[in-house]
Amino acid sequence: MPLFATFYSYKGGVGRTLALANVAWLLANHPTEPARVLVIDFDLGAPGLHRVLKMPRKATSLGLIDYVLKFTATATVPLVQDYIHRTAYSRIDIIPAGRLDNKYQSRLNSLNWTALYENAYGYELIEALKTSISQLPADYDYVLVDSLTGFSDVGGICVKQIPDSLILLFRLNQQNLDGIDTVFKSASRKKGLMITPVISPAWPFIDQASDIWLEKSRHIFGKLRLNQISFDSGLSFGERIIANLSERLTLIPKVISDYQHLAVHLRNQNASDPLTLWENLRFRTSSLTTEGIADLQLRLLEKRPNNLAYWQYLETAVPRARRSRRAGSSNTSAYGKLMSFIDDQCKSGNKLALLGRASLALSLPDSVQKALDDLSAALKNDAKFYEARFLRARIYLSEEENGSALSDLLVCFAQLSTKDTRRREVASEIASIALELFDGPTAFKFAQIALDGGVSTFEFLRCYVKASYLDGKYAQGIEVAERLLRLAPRDELTGLHYTQLLAAAGRLDDAKAILEKMRREINIQDAANLAEAYLAVDPRTTIEILRSTEVDVQPPVRRMLRQLAWLLLHHERPIEMSEEEFKENVSTVTSGTWNTFEVVSLIITKRRKAELSDAAYTLAAKVINEGTGQKLPT
Repeated sequence: MPLFATFYSYKGGVGRTLALANVAWLLANHPTEPARVLVIDFDLGAPGLHRVLKMPRKATSLGLIDYVLKFTATATVPLVQDYIHRTAYSRIDIIPAGRLDNKYQSRLNSLNWTALYENAYGYELIEALKTSISQLPADYDYVLVDSLTGFSDVGGICVKQIPDSLILLFRLNQQNLDGIDTVFKSASRKKGLMITPVISPAWPFIDQASDIWLEKSRHIFGKLRLNQISFDSGLSFGERIIANLSERLTLIPKVISDYQHLAVHLRNQNASDPLTLWENLRFRTSSLTTEGIADLQLRLLEKRPNNLAYWQYLETAVPRARRSRRAGSSNTSAYGKLMSFIDDQCKSGNKLALLGRASLALSLPDSVQKALDDLSAALKNDAKFYEARFLRARIYLSEEENGSALSDLLVCFAQLSTKDTRRREVASEIASIALELFDGPTAFKFAQIALDGGVSTFEFLRCYVKASYLDGKYAQGIEVAERLLRLAPRDELTGLHYTQLLAAAGRLDDAKAILEKMRREINIQDAANLAEAYLAVDPRTTIEILRSTEVDVQPPVRRMLRQLAWLLLHHERPIEMSEEEFKENVSTVTSGTWNTFEVVSLIITKRRKAELSDAAYTLAAKVINEGTGQKLPT
């Protein structure tokens, strides 16, 4: 049901039509939730709304007068859509005053509103008009009525019968205040009518005289807030939409700000406006029951079933609503109706509903496969559905299906424009996953994209260093490693990565010097990392460290590092070593207690630099696989 709002003034010259037109434009052009607006020109004696909204001029365009006369002639309610026309502004339609030909005045004079109401069911006609508008496929959110001035039968219809919200515009003078006082008292008797007093135009200065008139206004309206539309001399040269100028102006004129305030005020009055529902759902839930939250979410999705943000909010709203369920009430509760609506939308193929249901499934036990099924169905409907593919990648990642996660994220990245702020974060994610898969070229490529895009967290920079090492981009990795060490000079892991890069770049003496210093200072509990780092610099020292009785290294790690050190020392004749020598007392490293990235990267690096033969690489791969379960790339 749309909100019906009447703009009324007792006297002319207060900018009523202009205010209505600008508020209509603001409602219809909201940046995130543009409304559908219908305006009705009830100022039958001096119609002008069609000009302000630039309705195409057609003498044959039917309007309100023609609608009423058709009813009086046929005693049947006409189809309202025959009287609705487009304006020059998208999402704003109009029912003009009537067909503006040379017989317009005579048709206007033939209307007897008093007789219509007394003898011909005029009240029922207006109610039928409102009902017909509410049921139109256009699904209007607002119907704004431009009323004529003064006291009249038509004015009574516009002020009392039609509106849910009444905007009373008036100047600060005695005639205006006397007239608006009478209308306000009469309208106040309508139960539930929301009344908004607006001083128009309001002068941009305060003096003693204006303060007196303001006090008179406050006396009329009591506790109601006095709104205003500021005076702007530029509007003296023709009525026009000016709200659309705000994006092009450095300083927004006060009058436009006043129109904006009035538009926001109307939206706050409209409980069924999707924007109002959305803001209530996000910011005003503290006073709601959890069932009330589910009801808000349901109404929002029913109004806007194709809005991504509203479906994504399900994972926030539904868990709270889920807790409010009572046994046996799930089908009739707001929660139950919401879940049924979601299922119906999924059955109809709504990709957003499938995304929403998938996100909800992740909060339930043993529902990962259901979430994946819904996301795959959404992508079947739309292969370019970024949000579904990204969420599926996150699920794959959580399930340690890194290859599938990487494939989805690469597709996501390809969909993003170079200006999209998500691009650098996705690139960073791709680099991290590619590292896990020991895909050096992919890891470095996307780490570089993320770095160029401005990602600079400590963990990401460490990822960049590792990607540089894995892909053989040693100079770039050394530069970033030195940057990290300036930030955290005592970060041992970064120091170890730094030595690996130096060694790979041929700077063995520099790498040895750093490792010797670390060997003197390092905590004995971290000696296994140091022993591992020496594999790239001096494998003999690796063996020496591991032989130390003071070093507490779990046996599987000790054996693996010792075997790799021996292999690197004898890589020129690895075929002489028997398989039994590498299987001696082999046991697998406990999961989660050892990161194999460094040793795997080292072996890959040695192979890339032709420092390991095929046979030696095969044996190294066997050592690592038997010790950790990690398979090296073939």
